[in-house]
Amino acid sequence: MPARCIPEQPVFENSGEERAFNALRAQLPAEAVLLHSVWFMDRKRNDREADFIILWPGVGFIVIEVKAGEIWFENGTWWQRHPTGPGEIHPVEQARNAKYLMNEYL
Repeated sequence: MPARCIPEQPVFENSGEERAFNALRAQLPAEAVLLHSVWFMDRKRNDREADFIILWPGVGFIVIEVKAGEIWFENGTWWQRHPTGPGEIHPVEQARNAKYLMNEYL
């Protein structure tokens, strides 16, 4: 039996999120909960979003940031190719911020 998903039928930003969701749902145990697109507000009233949060009783939780398209890491910086050219991205920082906010919430 796959993990419980919230929402059950998510709307995805991109195909990478959909592929990640399907893989996670299929591999997580039934007692785990897979949350998609969880929004938080930090103490400075900035909105933050976690692509996925897995809640796993007896284990803990994890935040996963998903990027689609061409992604690479060069000289200490993450990059993503856009139609207008490469752009710097911060997936680790995004996941870390969401992790701290989730921990605060719990």
